[in-house]
Amino acid sequence: MITTKKGKKNQKNSITYTANYATQEVNRFPDYQNTYGQGAGGNFNPAAISSWGPKIDGRKVSLPADYRNAGIGDSVSLAAYPNNVQELFRKGHNMQHNISFQGGSDKSSYRLSLGSLQDQGVFDNNRLNRYNISLNASQDITSKLNAAVSVNYITNGSKRTQQGNQLSNPLFRSWFTPRSWDLTGLVYESAAGAQLHYDAAVDNPRWSIYNNLFNDNTDRVLGNVNLTYKLNPWLTANYKVGVDNFTFKTRGYDQIGIRGGGNTNNGATGGIIETRQTVRNLNSYLSLSASKSINDDFEIQGVVGNEIIDENSDFSQLIGRGLIVKGNRNLSTNTTAFTPAYSLSQRRIIGLFGNLTTSYKAWATLDLSVRNDWNSTLPTTANSYLYYSAAGTINLTTAIPSLKSNTINLLKLRVN
Repeated sequence: MITTKKGKKNQKNSITYTANYATQEVNRFPDYQNTYGQGAGGNFNPAAISSWGPKIDGRKVSLPADYRNAGIGDSVSLAAYPNNVQELFRKGHNMQHNISFQGGSDKSSYRLSLGSLQDQGVFDNNRLNRYNISLNASQDITSKLNAAVSVNYITNGSKRTQQGNQLSNPLFRSWFTPRSWDLTGLVYESAAGAQLHYDAAVDNPRWSIYNNLFNDNTDRVLGNVNLTYKLNPWLTANYKVGVDNFTFKTRGYDQIGIRGGGNTNNGATGGIIETRQTVRNLNSYLSLSASKSINDDFEIQGVVGNEIIDENSDFSQLIGRGLIVKGNRNLSTNTTAFTPAYSLSQRRIIGLFGNLTTSYKAWATLDLSVRNDWNSTLPTTANSYLYYSAAGTINLTTAIPSLKSNTINLLKLRVN
C-alpha cells in the first residue's frame, strides 16, 4: 500500500523542505572460533570451507592451487583472521531530500511533493537511486459535487550483488570463510584477470562483487480520480477509478570465469540475462450510499455498487550464454547462444454488491451483505459466483440495564 499526504482546505500556501542523512552497517556477525584453521579432523586442507583443521600456531601451510598456479606463492603462515568476514563489509549511507508545496482555499486543496534518495549499501559496488513526484488535489465544483485527483510517479534504479544462494552470493560465500583465510588481504584475481579462490566450486566474494552484476529499474505510476456527489442529505454517490502501472527491468551479468550459478547458471563461459515485466492494474468502483434515521429508534445505513478489477501483465526474458569478450555487457553482440521466454496474463473481475445495516436504539443491529462476481479466469459456463452474509448483535447490558453489576460490565450476543 502506498499512502500520500494531502493538502488541507483553508491552508495558507507553504513550502516544506526536509533532508535526512543516515548511515548503516552490519551490527551482528556469527561468533566464530579462531583456534583452529582450515581443514577437518585436525588436518589442513587448502580447499576446505570448514575450520576444524590443525591448531593455528604459525606453521607453514600450502596455498590453494589457484594461487600456486598463478605464481602468487606456494605457502603461507597459518594465522587467524578474526575479522576476515567483517572486513568485506563497509559502512553504508543514504541521503534523502523532500520538498513539498501545499495550500488550499475554502473550496480546494493541493499538495505537490518531490523526493529523492541515494543509498550506498554495505557492500562495495552496491547503490540505489530513487526519485518520486506526487500530486494530490481536491476541488468542490458545486455545493454537492467534489472532485479529487491523486498521481504518483516513482522511479528506482539499483546496482547490486547477487541474491539467493547460488554459490555466487558474496554474503553467503563470505559467511563460510575459514578462520585462517585472509579474505581481504589476498588478491582475488590474477594479473590476467582470472578468478582466484580456495574453493574451485564457488565464487570468491570479492571477485563476485565486481564481476557478477545485477541491475534493476522500476518505473511506476499510480493514480486515481474520485468524484463524490451528494444527491440529498442522506444519499451520496461516489465513483473512483484508479490505475497502477509499472515496468520492471533487470539485467544480470556473469563474468567469464564464474564458478557459481550466478544469474544465468551457465558455468565458466558466463552469460547475460535481461528481463522486462509490464503490469497494469485498473480498478473502477461505483457506489450509492445511504444513511437515514427512520425515527428516534431506528436508523438504516446501506450501500449498493459495482466494482471492476482489470489486471494485465506481460513478461519477457532473454538469456545470452557464452560471452565473447570480458566486460562487454551487450547481450546481442557479446553472447553466442540465446534462450527467449515470454508470458502474458489477463484477468477481469466484475462485481455487484450490496450491504444493509439497521440499528435499534443503539443496542441491536442487523447486518446483511451480498455480492456476486463474474471472473474471467473461470469457464464461461461457471464464471459467476454469489456469496452473502448475515450478522446480528444485541447489547444485552444496554437493552436491560439491570444486568449490569460489579462483575458484569458488558454483555453482548452475536449471531453470524
